[in-house]
Amino acid sequence: MEATKPKREAELKELENIVKKYETTAKIHWNNDELELALDKVIIRKRGWVNALASGMNGERIILISSITAMQLKPAGMLTPGYILFSYAGSKPFMGGVWEATQDPDTFLFGRELNNQVTDFKVKVEKIMRDS
Repeated sequence: MEATKPKREAELKELENIVKKYETTAKIHWNNDELELALDKVIIRKRGWVNALASGMNGERIILISSITAMQLKPAGMLTPGYILFSYAGSKPFMGGVWEATQDPDTFLFGRELNNQVTDFKVKVEKIMRDS
């Protein structure tokens, strides 16, 4: 029985490495909003009256990764929020900066403290897109 314990631990370690390599989940929160990577889709959840006024959206937007044609990432600065915008066939073309991003339902806004997390999120989505 003791002889199989190292073998099981090695198998568990190998599985953990596979999961890390192909990690397909992530969740980022900022203010009332949430950006989630759930296997084969990106989910943007916008909540609160500010979002309802700005973009007329108060709920969630689900975008299949297989339909994403482009992602645009603008890191947050000292005074301005950053955003990540997802484009796909049929989505309206993005023509602008932060103000326009606040009104786009396919955009997640975030503060400076989340720059690295959102960059990692984008890298994960790109990896899934490449591997598909």
